[in-house]
Amino acid sequence: MVAVGRGSEPLNETRGRFARIVRLALDVTADDAPRRVVEAAGERLDVLVNNATIVGSGLMGEITKIEMFARFDTNVFASVLLTRAALPMLEAARRGGQHQHRYRAAGMARKSAVGSNEGVA
Repeated sequence: MVAVGRGSEPLNETRGRFARIVRLALDVTADDAPRRVVEAAGERLDVLVNNATIVGSGLMGEITKIEMFARFDTNVFASVLLTRAALPMLEAARRGGQHQHRYRAAGMARKSAVGSNEGVA
């Protein structure tokens, strides 16, 4: 099992309970991230769970373009690129392998013309 996280500190906290896990600290949006994750898996990959997500909330009119792109890079592109890099190993797995994408969606609020806030799913 490979556990990936942004920082090594939270990953290291799992050492006592899960000694056999390979821990890899990296930014999932980095160009070499998919390759590094797949290499860390070793010779076999049966299941891939994408769980990297940027969750945020705020008024839609106040979220910057940079924030939107950062969320999309992490929540969509990183997952797709990692899945694509892992496909050969998943397909070679005994029963075809499995892929799961976990996405935690956060609501965003928008301000109407009269100033009230409405939740947008």
